[in-house]
Amino acid sequence: MLSTGEIELILEDWRAAARRAVAAEFDFVEVHAAHGYLLNSFLSPLTNRREDVYGRDRTRLLFESIAAVRSEIPASMPLFVRLSVDDLASGGWTSADSERLAIGLGAAGVDALDLSWGGITPTQLPSSVDSKRLAARRVRLAGGLPVVAVGLVESAAQAEETLVEEIADIVAIGRLLVHNPYWTIEAAETLADGTPPAIVSPYLAAR
Repeated sequence: MLSTGEIELILEDWRAAARRAVAAEFDFVEVHAAHGYLLNSFLSPLTNRREDVYGRDRTRLLFESIAAVRSEIPASMPLFVRLSVDDLASGGWTSADSERLAIGLGAAGVDALDLSWGGITPTQLPSSVDSKRLAARRVRLAGGLPVVAVGLVESAAQAEETLVEEIADIVAIGRLLVHNPYWTIEAAETLADGTPPAIVSPYLAAR
């Protein structure tokens, strides 16, 4: 189990990482609290069995990490938090927990939430795309923060629907681009309604 002294070292690592991001001129930074990573393991009751302040308040380390990063970046630099909305495991972190957490994240200096799912356990309870979309919408409304939707987006139409129905404000694409690096071009063409999308010609030629 991490000691409080070791936790302070981790917070200094966050500060140092934020300084490097600023020096590298990144457009924004993201604190990763999903997919079983350290901050996710502190949030989840399945993995956080501590009896100190970090166990009594499982969100404490996340808020301390956010404060550490925010202290090192310009006020104008967006700070995202990547969050597993639900552990998808019995007795774990739930979407209701995420809704409560989202309420305080804006006040802590978070500009947007990057919503994902699971990661604490190797086997997860089945969850439909519709149930995930509903939970994402609830978290978005509860926190009043812009939301990035990621995971199980399989088509341009689905991405567009997610935005039009105000389930999320941004759609992030990962695996589709790994399989097809021209996915964004094809999606733009699909959604163009007869108007040619504004795509730089070298990318079209490469395809």
